[in-house]
Amino acid sequence: MDPSQIGFFHALKISTKINKGQIEILKEVHVCKKGIVVGNSEAAFLKKLNMTPFLYGMELHSVYDDGALLSAEVAKITPEEILKSFSEGVNNIVSLSLELNIPTLPAVPHMINTAFKNLLAISSETPYKVAALEKAQAAAKNV
Repeated sequence: MDPSQIGFFHALKISTKINKGQIEILKEVHVCKKGIVVGNSEAAFLKKLNMTPFLYGMELHSVYDDGALLSAEVAKITPEEILKSFSEGVNNIVSLSLELNIPTLPAVPHMINTAFKNLLAISSETPYKVAALEKAQAAAKNV
């Protein structure tokens, strides 16, 4: 803007200086803020700078899905959050199944692993031998 327009800046109490025939703003200034009504001088100033301080859009209050009315927070859930919740649930099922010694699909691999470890422990202390354990012991001796 040319120096003749400096009155807009002074009306809004914006510190300026004239540099090479143009108005220079000395520090960052917020002319309008969210929730505060924009006055005539602020609106005219922003219009001269070719700026529009308004954002138009919709605000989500609830979600209707297949006959169910859900809160707006449901729409904000990300796939990562869903996967995290699912993983935590599976971990809880596995922990409970292992503690109660009830086989469930996610707990069976852990149960088999524990049983195999117990079998290897018994085999190492008794004359009964397991081929996998003998191979592992032979490999350990060669290292």
